[in-house]
Amino acid sequence: MNILVTGGAGYIGSHACKLLAAKGHVPITYDNLSAAIRWRCDGPLEIGDLEDRQRLRGVIERYRPAALMHFAAFAYVGRVG
Repeated sequence: MNILVTGGAGYIGSHACKLLAAKGHVPITYDNLSAAIRWRCDGPLEIGDLEDRQRLRGVIERYRPAALMHFAAFAYVGRVG
């Protein structure tokens, strides 16, 4: 089953992709790589921004995902203390 994972190249998204792949699914990573690392991806990587509706629509039409997991965000968690 194809699962579209926005932010799939980030820390949390990449762990979700690894779990999906281990369960036999195909995680389709959609990420702009602004705060992510390309090698973290398990499965196809589609580089794009969520604000680019045409690009996102094209990826959805190409892969026909059964579900979507959203992890894309501009967040930085620094050290506390």
